[in-house]
Order: sequence, then structure tokens, then C-alpha cells
Amino acid sequence: MSTSPALVLLPLVLVLALWGIGALAAWCAGARRAATLVAAGLPVTVGVMAVLGVAEIFVPFPCGWLSLAAGTLVLAVVGRVVSARRKRGQREAPAEHAESQWREAAAMAGSLVATVMVASAVVFIAAGGTWETVSQTWDAMFDANAIRQAYLSGSIDPRTLVDFAFPHPVGSFYPATFHAIGTLAMHVLGCDAVVASNLAAVVVAGGLWPSCLVLAVRFLRGPRL
Repeated sequence: MSTSPALVLLPLVLVLALWGIGALAAWCAGARRAATLVAAGLPVTVGVMAVLGVAEIFVPFPCGWLSLAAGTLVLAVVGRVVSARRKRGQREAPAEHAESQWREAAAMAGSLVATVMVASAVVFIAAGGTWETVSQTWDAMFDANAIRQAYLSGSIDPRTLVDFAFPHPVGSFYPATFHAIGTLAMHVLGCDAVVASNLAAVVVAGGLWPSCLVLAVRFLRGPRL
């Protein structure tokens, strides 16, 4: 992979793919406010990946975009059923002006892109202008190898993810959602595990974390904040 400055935009490809799946699921489940869809896209997708990792403990299946799509579809159907039941007997909330809704959503989308770009620039510059340098944190090499193991084995089972690092299986529970994001990056971008680990870090720091904060504030204080 080259060191072109344009590669700082690479995480946006991954973020857009992950966000689109989650936003579509939220819409199918009954969410209609544009700003909510913007904020919920990444958390929904990453949440599904976390559930899939736990599900692999009981039912082994290959980890990838197909399993993510299937898990998201199930979530959308369940969400739709729950949403329909909750709305029965409830009064319709007064409709808000469409223009103000779209302004709010546009501002939120722009902020999300900005935070992703800032995180992308920080990681890219810290790595010396390339995605192919392992992050200089104590566990980064392990995480890169765990992503590679998940990609090669097709499994994000948290009980077996770390077995590659030991002579014999240890059965230690190690959350695998971060590594699942990296695996998806390898599938869609054709990159190696080191690049994927850096991209996953950008997704979490620049996309997932700000989105979760926005959702928390909207839930606690109302959609107008």
C-alpha cells in the first residue's frame, strides 16, 4: 500500500459501509428521524458484531459481511415488531418541520465525518504517513495478529481468539468486536492485518465513540440537544 496523503480518506470507506448497514437496520426497525439514523448507524452495526461474537460460542459460523448482514436483518425484524407494539395506543407526536430535521441531520453527519477525519489524520501521521506501521501501544501487535487469526479462521469466537498466541488452547474469554471490525476491513479493502488494525482504531475513536455520545445525550436530554 502506498503512502499517498489521499489514503487518510481510507477509513471513510469502511465507516460508510458499516454506518450504512446500521442506519438501514434502524430505519427498517422504525426509526424515522434523520439525525437518529445518522447517530445510530455505527453503534447498531458494531453492536450486532458484538452479539455475533458471543453467538459463535454456541453456534459456529464464518465471520464476514454476510453474517453481519444476516445478523442486522434479524435485528431489524425484531426491532420492527417491538416498535410496532410500542406504538399501539400511543398518541402521535407532533410533526417537526422537515427542514429543521434535515439541518440537524446534516450538521450531525458533518460532525461525524470531521471526527473520523481527525482520528484518521492522527493515526496516519503518528504512523509516519502510512497505514502499515503498527500502533506504538503495548498491545497493538497482539491485536494485529488477532485480526489476522480471525480473518484466516473465519471465527471471532471470544473463547478461541487468543489461542494462536499459546502452544495449547487456553480457552480465555477475550472480546473480539474490535478484531471483527478489522476482519471486515480486510475483506472489503483487501488490506493486511496491520492496516486493518489501524483502520479499526479510527472507526472506534473517530466514529463509534462520538456516535455513542450523541445517542446517549439524545436519550437522556431529548432529541433537540
